Amino acid sequence: MERRVVVPFFKLQFTGHKKEEEIGPYQLAKELEEIIIDALTGGEFDEEAFQKLKMEFVKNPDTWERLPEVVKDFNSLREIFKYVQPMFKENKYKNRRKFIEKQFEPFLEYLKESGVDEVRKKLIIDEKYIEKSWKRAQKQLKKAPDEALEISYILLEDTARYILDDLDLNYREEELPPFALMEIVMDKITLSSEPVIEESFKQGFLFLARVVEQVKGKIKSDSPEFQMDAEVVVNIIGTSCLYLYKKYQFMKGKGS
Repeated sequence: MERRVVVPFFKLQFTGHKKEEEIGPYQLAKELEEIIIDALTGGEFDEEAFQKLKMEFVKNPDTWERLPEVVKDFNSLREIFKYVQPMFKENKYKNRRKFIEKQFEPFLEYLKESGVDEVRKKLIIDEKYIEKSWKRAQKQLKKAPDEALEISYILLEDTARYILDDLDLNYREEELPPFALMEIVMDKITLSSEPVIEESFKQGFLFLARVVEQVKGKIKSDSPEFQMDAEVVVNIIGTSCLYLYKKYQFMKGKGS
């Protein structure tokens, strides 16, 4: 028997990084996943959006039955946070994100196989997402510089992966650190029509990725010295990711 999921389509302003668009069940589930991840990685607790999206699946027996346990078992983002928070001691944000993604994987696959949507499995970011992540990292600098660096580390990865996905390139997402991701990006895009400037910028981004890898995990102290080190790395990454995104859009528009 053919499986069918009936979930209404409507206009929804995404709270994460996607733009307003007409969406269906798969995209709704991805947005629900992103809202939970945001709450678990130093972002906003958008309880209103969480409840609204959850209700879209609760009211349909087929989707309710297959909802991730972390959504079915808890009534709010705060409850989910209290449940997930103690699980991971190292790389907390990255591991929390992986935990939620694994929880959602079967549900997203079900929606994909049900044929209710044209699924485009690509990472999509925009300026708003970059600026939001950057601000989250800045807020963590004084109380938890190591967490600020982790947010920035993820932002650098996401920016690189966005470009690689947009170029329809196949690459091994897991296990690739920022430097390796950035090497692929720099090999595939044009940053300037001037060769000397082009080479300088590309070497600069590779240097940045290497610095991030060396610094991450070493700044854990709340001393002023370490906070200054973390602050400069966070702000360089934020500025660089914003520049890289804008420059990629510009060069893509020129057909480069």
